[in-house]
Amino acid sequence: MKPHPTARLCCLLLLAASLLSCVSSEPRTLVPSITLSPETVSLSNGEPVGAGLNFGMSTGLNESDSLSNIAVLPGVRVRTVTPNGAAALAGLRAGD
Repeated sequence: MKPHPTARLCCLLLLAASLLSCVSSEPRTLVPSITLSPETVSLSNGEPVGAGLNFGMSTGLNESDSLSNIAVLPGVRVRTVTPNGAAALAGLRAGD
């Protein structure tokens, strides 16, 4: 006995639907955003800090060198480097 053409079509559609349900995709990766502004960042309040990491340097806000376009740039500027400290051994210098 030969199967009916509609039955064959229904079987193919059922097979295709079951295969499509197995398709998966990776979740979308969200890029983190930086929400801090230079006005709210406090690099140091002048009080000594307890035990912690010492990179052998002091830093400050990274301000532009142009007097006609004064702005606070991303990052920090190295103010001083301790001789033979970690920063000095890494090749950092004041002004970097």
